[in-house]
Amino acid sequence: ILDFLLGQNESALFRWRAQLKALISIHSKE
Repeated sequence: ILDFLLGQNESALFRWRAQLKALISIHSKE
């Protein structure tokens, strides 16, 4: 179960970082 939770956390963190990078790139364009 711990491995499963870690996997879920990792994927969520990865998506969050991707969204954050997208937001930064959008703001840097302006």
